[in-house]
Amino acid sequence: MSQHSLLFALRGALVAVAWLAMTAAAAETLYVTDTLRVGVRPEPSARVAPTHVITTGAALEVLDRQDGFLRIRTPEGVEGWIKAVYAAGSPPARQQLAALRERHAALETRFKELEASLQAAQDGNRTLAQEVERLQAENLELRLELARSQGSGRVPRGAGPQRSFLAIPAVVAAVVAAFGLGYFWHHWRTRRFLGGHRL
Repeated sequence: MSQHSLLFALRGALVAVAWLAMTAAAAETLYVTDTLRVGVRPEPSARVAPTHVITTGAALEVLDRQDGFLRIRTPEGVEGWIKAVYAAGSPPARQQLAALRERHAALETRFKELEASLQAAQDGNRTLAQEVERLQAENLELRLELARSQGSGRVPRGAGPQRSFLAIPAVVAAVVAAFGLGYFWHHWRTRRFLGGHRL
């Protein structure tokens, strides 16, 4: 094998190794964790060993500040000192995101409820509008029939029962009057037949 061929093969091997190294490095992706573990110390000094550990998102009550340290109390009642750089005025992004997701889910549910209420109201409004249209058409029909009946002299539809209801007292009065006249006429004929004597 010539020196030129050996050099060419060596270059090819180096390129292949470099390519394999680059693909191996690019194949795995890692992320820095955002979960912190902070030591709670009995004194405001990094030389003192921590007695407790708190993690990201713990709510802390600040009792005192001194030399870049905070004296804190946890909801569980643990008191001690932590470095001030580990404390922030707002919850971590992960907790804020979880709260926003809960709020979004609640708003989504409320939106669906309001949408259903609006649909029900629109359906009810549509039904009422149809009923109003039906009543207006019926009213118009009755007015036309009344106008026609007044022009022709016939009893309009719906007016017959009202007139017959008013005619009932007149018929009763006529029957009573006829009965009374008949009674007096019969009484008068009987008295005349008996020569004017009363019964």
